[in-house]
Amino acid sequence: MFAIFAFQPTPAGAQKSPAPPQRATSSPTLEALAAAGKVKIDSAGTGETIGHVLDLKIENLTDQSIKCDVGPMVLESRSRKNQDYVCPTPQTVTINPHGTATVPVNGVCINRNKPPVSKGAPGDLVVNTGDPTLPQNPNSHLPANQVGDLLRICTAKYDAANQLQKSGALKNLPYHDPQKQKDIVVQWSTWCDPRISQVTGAPPATKDDLKKVVYKQIEAKGKMSPETKKKVDQGIDTIFEKVELTTAKAKNLETPGQVPEGAVTTNKPGAFFKPGTEAKPSTVAQPGDIAHVEDKPSGAKGHWAVKVKLLPSGEIVDVWFESDEPPPLEFCNTIKINKTHTSSPGHNTVVDDYVKNPSPTPTATATPTPKYKTYLWTPPPPQTPTATPKYKVYLWTPPPTATQPPQPPGSTETTEPEKSKEEGGKATEPEPWAPPDLPPWLEPWWEAVKAGTGIVPGNLPGGKDALGLIIQRLNRKISEEMAKGHDKEAEFYENLKKRLQDIYNSMEDKG
Repeated sequence: MFAIFAFQPTPAGAQKSPAPPQRATSSPTLEALAAAGKVKIDSAGTGETIGHVLDLKIENLTDQSIKCDVGPMVLESRSRKNQDYVCPTPQTVTINPHGTATVPVNGVCINRNKPPVSKGAPGDLVVNTGDPTLPQNPNSHLPANQVGDLLRICTAKYDAANQLQKSGALKNLPYHDPQKQKDIVVQWSTWCDPRISQVTGAPPATKDDLKKVVYKQIEAKGKMSPETKKKVDQGIDTIFEKVELTTAKAKNLETPGQVPEGAVTTNKPGAFFKPGTEAKPSTVAQPGDIAHVEDKPSGAKGHWAVKVKLLPSGEIVDVWFESDEPPPLEFCNTIKINKTHTSSPGHNTVVDDYVKNPSPTPTATATPTPKYKTYLWTPPPPQTPTATPKYKVYLWTPPPTATQPPQPPGSTETTEPEKSKEEGGKATEPEPWAPPDLPPWLEPWWEAVKAGTGIVPGNLPGGKDALGLIIQRLNRKISEEMAKGHDKEAEFYENLKKRLQDIYNSMEDKG
């Protein structure tokens, strides 16, 4: 990795990142002018991974002055041996006829496993604005949609760092220079983002990666004493906490969306609902919503963000928790939101009260007669040394009169099922009820439970690890059925999950 952050303030006279340029106008983009043959572009690297990452040299090939927009854009390594940079800040440049302008460009590296473009090295970077109407540069390797995603993601990280610094949230970082404070949280938040890793092919950075970089920088000056190492570790903890806070804040800023004209509606009865409007549901969680947890909490003390999917709409939104410790939520949990408020200045939906993994909501109609029950079966004294199962699942058909209770297996009453000729006189057991749309991934596990032995057949792949994943998927299935109002199906999957959980707990962990 090629990071440039160490635990020292910027030396006097050292080069700092240039001030952010002015916002762009509606002038033609630099990429469009290059595609039309009106300008020639060259570049020179600076050797940096964030901040002032390169200088663009733009030559006007026409007899007229040209005013063009430089950025937002992604600068791609033509050779693919160096870093690509996301440059979200736009600026406008005017170039005289047949003149040349040198434009400093700010950006952030997205490839932590590659070196930066060397200082003064020309020609390796290609401009890509993500404009699908322009022919793609043959030396470009990123499609327009990925460029758009990278710009959206990294713009939010820059905005989050600016807001956090203005609020004083970055003041505890072990850096005195305000620009370096923002640079480090933007850079590491970018490297830690799994969506960016999917584009670059490098694994997301971790706290251990940050520790290795800092240790290497400090130990290059001499071995650390135990006291120094303790202080360095504390600084690393602080840095990574602020990186996670930046990531959480950026996710909340990432997609502001279109503000609908007129009243905001969630298309649900309630204070925000206006019948007859054609506005789409806003991505706002409100009391009464059932939500599926999509990721673990991220953030820092007092500011925890959790990405959730609202059911049944499928909207993915962020909700916040203002607690000292992260909320005890993880992927596949379900929550029912009871109370919320909007944080100042009105950007975040904060959950004040919720219920984790709520039980299926009972219907308002009379309780239906169950079609199956689980009985504990105590068998008669064994006639052979064959092992006796501890419990079975039976289909319970109520008797014609209310005074005649159902009889458990082994009873001496005359309520035995009819004998089957195919089984040579053995009693046949009705098939337990299951939803007609039982997912294929669940069928072998359902068959194992129906066997009534509590033992998972050895031919099921994956063993205990696979069963753990199945239980997680069942949690999600239960949430989906609850959201659809399918209480019968939700109850079935809940009971099945309990049975599989018992089997899971009885299995030995692999050594």
